[in-house]
Amino acid sequence: MVTDKNGGKMSLNHEFVIVGDLNKSNWTNLTSDFFENKDTFEYVSVHDDYISYFADFISFFTMHNPCKNDDVEGLCYYGVTKIPNEKLSDIIKFLEHLLGIFTFAPDEIHLKGEYITEYSETPNAAGYYEDGHYEMLKISKEKMLKKLQSLINLFTKAKVEDKCIMHCGI
Repeated sequence: MVTDKNGGKMSLNHEFVIVGDLNKSNWTNLTSDFFENKDTFEYVSVHDDYISYFADFISFFTMHNPCKNDDVEGLCYYGVTKIPNEKLSDIIKFLEHLLGIFTFAPDEIHLKGEYITEYSETPNAAGYYEDGHYEMLKISKEKMLKKLQSLINLFTKAKVEDKCIMHCGI
């Protein structure tokens, strides 16, 4: 179980935060300030299941790793990523397309998640000591649409205000 500094249960969330600028010299201070004073920032939390499901598509976008001062494809899963203002219009379009696609979904959406390997002390019929299956994610359509709209709203606000987005990975 993952716990926070007070021993409470932590969920696996990625945070997307509006910030003025994010670079090699200020990313640690901004990140610390955000986690200590979340109520003073505009942000959207997104569960890791969503990020994992869309990771292949997110990697279409070149973003920036402020820790290494280097461009990256997609998000830094475990760290901080800067989504520059000049990339926001394309990402907003991507999110709007996803929103449109999910309007056709049933009320309970079933998405294929991570592949889970299970080990056994005895071999299966093929002689392997492991077997596995894909995790099946069940997500409310309403919840998915609200989350996508929240991201669109946040990214649009950052674009209009000429700011960038700081992504804080798990």
